[in-house]
Amino acid sequence: MKFYEYVFRNPLQVEQFANASRGVGSGFNRLYTPAFGSIYTVYPPQAEQDAIVDYLDKIKMEYQSVIGKIEDEIEILHEMKDKLVSDAVTGKIDVRDIEVPDYEYVDEDNDDIEDDSENIDGESNDEEV
Repeated sequence: MKFYEYVFRNPLQVEQFANASRGVGSGFNRLYTPAFGSIYTVYPPQAEQDAIVDYLDKIKMEYQSVIGKIEDEIEILHEMKDKLVSDAVTGKIDVRDIEVPDYEYVDEDNDDIEDDSENIDGESNDEEV
């Protein structure tokens, strides 16, 4: 059952459901039984399903762990910012002689960044076309 939970949350599968459903607008579509039955999906043997679920659960836990650490760091940064503002407003720190550098707007274009990261299996994504 967990395997199909992952399958049915896949954006490609969600698109299949959206295409097969009928309704008046997004969020109000209905997927009738004949249309549901006509949607193709994968059906690997149970052992493969279990292996896939175990792998995806592991990856999901790793991502949740990293996300948790990042959220903790963001919370600490918010606390530090609040403390700095409070100290500046109450006069605990003197900010009168601090020079604020001119801000230069930089347009970030992610299309120019080369992806040298590794994929899930640890293999490099550097493929020649």
